[in-house]
Amino acid sequence: MKLLLCALALFLSVQAHSQNYCGREARYNYIFEEFTAMENQFLRWESRYQNAPMYSQERQISLDKMKDLKSEIEHYLKNAHMPSELYAKDILEISDYLSSQYKVAPLYSVKRELYLNTMKTSFNDYKVKANAEIECYTTNSRQVFDIARDYDKKYQNSALYSVERETYLALLNHSYDYGLEFLKYEYSQWREGFRPVEVQALEFQSFYNSSPLYSKAREANLKAAQMGYNKSYEIFNIQVRRMPQVRVERLYERFSKAYSEAPLYSSQRDFYLKMKNKAFEALR
Repeated sequence: MKLLLCALALFLSVQAHSQNYCGREARYNYIFEEFTAMENQFLRWESRYQNAPMYSQERQISLDKMKDLKSEIEHYLKNAHMPSELYAKDILEISDYLSSQYKVAPLYSVKRELYLNTMKTSFNDYKVKANAEIECYTTNSRQVFDIARDYDKKYQNSALYSVERETYLALLNHSYDYGLEFLKYEYSQWREGFRPVEVQALEFQSFYNSSPLYSKAREANLKAAQMGYNKSYEIFNIQVRRMPQVRVERLYERFSKAYSEAPLYSSQRDFYLKMKNKAFEALR
């Protein structure tokens, strides 16, 4: 009972972390409209700067105006409270737009610095809102792990050392951790047979086997598989005492076969060793 209460408290504490962004309707995307109006102003001054003669007063005034507008735009976006106002998908659209503009802006320019700084702000807000939406709207651990794997793909496809890559790394780390907490909570509530948990553990084992070495995905899927193996064994240990001998014999044969086919030194092999031993013990 104490373990169940601890698991429930931990699960609820994770959900409470995002209550500020739960249950709110996203508003019309006036933020991007406002940003676009300021950006257009900046671009007009940039055009004047580009067309002005070198070392001219007009060029210097245009540059000063660009710098002032850059500061205004950065301040506006930092204080726009996007996680409270928009859905994660809307913030991501803004982030992707800023990223695309940053990539084509001239090196060392005020324009490039503007898009870099606003992109960092936007991706950070996206990260906050995306994490909140995972905790608010997912209803089972499978959904959370699916989201984590999607972030993992985006992370793998992002450019090295980019803001996008850093963002997706943080998101996948959070999602896998939250998925594990959700799974722990689900297992604490599980009142059915051992077989569905066994199947789920094998799915996690498969994801573990295909994950890159030393990755968060590999670490999280191994932990999830081990949690499933432990829970499945725990249930089987109780249920086997009430099973007909014929069924126990069939299970012993299945576990023995699965043990012989499992990779050496794997959690899967350890699990089936325990299961076949427990089944054999019940036959005596």
